[in-house]
Order: sequence, then structure tokens, then C-alpha cells
Amino acid sequence: MPTQNTPAPTIALAAALLICREFIGPTQFRTLRTLLRGEEGAFFAGKFREFATRIAAMPQTYDQDGKGDAAIVSLHYFAGGQASWWITEKDRGCPGDEGQHQAFGLADLFGDGGELGYISIVEILAAGGELDLYFTPKTLGAVRAARG
Repeated sequence: MPTQNTPAPTIALAAALLICREFIGPTQFRTLRTLLRGEEGAFFAGKFREFATRIAAMPQTYDQDGKGDAAIVSLHYFAGGQASWWITEKDRGCPGDEGQHQAFGLADLFGDGGELGYISIVEILAAGGELDLYFTPKTLGAVRAARG
């Protein structure tokens, strides 16, 4: 049994790529895969593993129901100048479905504070949304406070 000082098991890069593929748009994904072969390949391999671990551990739909601003935001997407999405829960999925289609979180498309609701990951990626590689999980309240 892992102790508090035992590091979490490392996800193999191939498995991490498969997990992340559902949460990263095709252009960003291709770019990051290309960067795996460059001088900073180890950094980007680490990012894939980090996000795969985070995605695998994310709460699923309704897991944070009732937490309000204490809900943990796991992922942040951005597009254009001000559109942002903060994902608090991933969809449980339906038997037979392939891919991550829906999530729950805060969508702020106009810089007006946004609103909570169901969010289509597919639509975010189709609109050119990019996964924020430098976002660290925090509470929804902390996200709202930082947005002012």
C-alpha cells in the first residue's frame, strides 16, 4: 500500500497519450506530440503524464454536486481573447460511446463571469479551445476570485 511519501505510479507515455487525446484538440495534440521529439521532449512527456493522471482522477458528473465554490477545477481551456472554460467534472459516459463528450464546469465566453453548466468538450475543441498546460487545480471559488 502506498505511503504518503510514495510517489504516484507513473502512467506510461503511450497510455497517457490515449487518455489525453480526448481532452486536447487535434492541432494542439499534434504540436505537443512533435515536441516530444525535440530538446524539451522530457518536459512534454511529463505534461502528458501529468494531465493523464489528473484526468483519470477527475471527479465524474455529480461527484461534486452541492460543493459550490469548494468544487475542484481540474482543467482549464481558453480560446480567442477571453473565452475560458473551467472543468470540474467529466462525464461518466454511456456504454458504447467513444470519447469524452460532455463535462460540467464554468463557461465564461464574454469575460462577464460566466455560468455553471454542462459543457461539450467536443465543441470546445472544435472552436479551437486549447488545454492550458500551466493550470493547476484549484477551487471554483479561487478561479472566480482570480477573474475578479
